[in-house]
Parts: sequence; structure tokens; C-alpha cells
Amino acid sequence: MKWNVLVLSQSMKSQALGVIQSLLHLRKKDSDELRICIDFTHLNKFIQREFHPSNSPFEAVTSIPAEELKYFCKFDARHGYWQIPLHPESRPLTCFITPFGRYVCNRAAFGISSISEWYNRRVDKVVNGLQGIRKIVDDVLVYAPTLSALKKRVHAFRCSTHGVILKRSKSQIAVTEADFGGFHLSELGIQCSSDLLKSIRDFPRPKNLTDLRSWFGLVNQLGHFSQEITQIMEPFRPLLQKNSCYLWLPEPLVA
Repeated sequence: MKWNVLVLSQSMKSQALGVIQSLLHLRKKDSDELRICIDFTHLNKFIQREFHPSNSPFEAVTSIPAEELKYFCKFDARHGYWQIPLHPESRPLTCFITPFGRYVCNRAAFGISSISEWYNRRVDKVVNGLQGIRKIVDDVLVYAPTLSALKKRVHAFRCSTHGVILKRSKSQIAVTEADFGGFHLSELGIQCSSDLLKSIRDFPRPKNLTDLRSWFGLVNQLGHFSQEITQIMEPFRPLLQKNSCYLWLPEPLVA
């Protein structure tokens, strides 16, 4: 944990502490690595977010021509946000508390409200104008009808030019099937990914409105594949209403 903190941050002297001091939270990734999360709630009150439009996962995959769903390469950025250096004047504002002392972020951190738009804009610059490439946040898919075309498109991917570092362990090279944005892509077309189905099936019973909205968001992705989803989810909709009391009764459970 301390190594991750040191990579992200620099130690602060007591007389240089920021006015805002945030708390550190740790989450375990599927790969057993630790994800550093900092609660920037107070800082975010003073941040003006910029607007940067981006396609939804469904728009990204359905815009791929069917005849080009043959070969794929998939890439994921390594510590994507950490690749963005913060301006020296902004660093003291990110002061956070750890068991090892107080630190500030030298690089962008998950939890700063404006970072996601800034990061999306940065990655869009890397892929804009390139043929056969789709991007969802820090996941990038390269596709082509032939292996030779795939090779050319991967070589055109401008990572080194823009200083983007990819994670080797998550890269897939020249495969005929790929999961991307909750969808499974292959020569047979676009299908729902098994990972998405597993996430829905294994989702714990929602305990509050936030949990329910998260689960609803997962299930709604199936609406692209079945017109029955709307009817199936009807018993749950009253729970989402603003003035309703959240109460999980047998009716939604049976549904």
C-alpha cells in the first residue's frame, strides 16, 4: 500500500499542509492489487467540471461494421489517471491523510470530479481520426477484417506520441473474439458478454436506492438484446421514485 501511495504522491511538511485534507480509502481489485481511492468530497465542491461528450459502450460497439468483426486487439491503460501530471499549484489542494503521514498528489487521482472528462478528452486525442479503433474511457479496441489490416491499425495507435502507457497483462493481440464494454464481439456479431451476465446474476440483494440504481444500470444493458427487459423490470420501478420508501417486498424478489 505504501508503495502505491509513494508512486502517486510526495510527502508534505507540516507547515505546508493544504487547507483541505481528504481521507484515503483502499479497495481490492480483481487482480488482488489495491486501488487507491481518496474522498475528495470537500475539494469537489470548489471544482468546476468541464463537459466532454463521449459515446456510450453500446454506441461504440454498434458503430463497428459487421464485415470488420473478424480480428481484434484490446488494450487497457496502466494506471490511466496517474499518467496525468497535476499542475504544481493544484497539488496542495489534494492533500490526503494516510497511516504513513500526509501526502499530496503529483498526478491525477480517482475521485477528483473533473478528471474523468479531462482523461476522456486526452484519450480521444490519441484515437481521433484513426481507422478501426473504438475507445471506452481507458479501454481501447482495434478491429479489422484481416490480420494485415489489424497490424497497420495497431501501428497507427499513437500511444508513444501522447505518452500513454498500456498494461501488458490486460492486452489481447490478434484474437477472433473480444469482450468490450459489456459486449462480446466476434464474427457472429455482437452479443452480451458472459461477464455482464455474471455481474447481474451475482449482484447482492440491493439494500438501498444506490445499490438498486447500480443493479438497474447493469440490467438495462440487456435491453439491447431483449424487448422483455422493460416488462421484467416493471416491479422494481416504484422503488426508484423520488418520494417512495425503499422497501424490498416479495413481489420484486419473485420477478
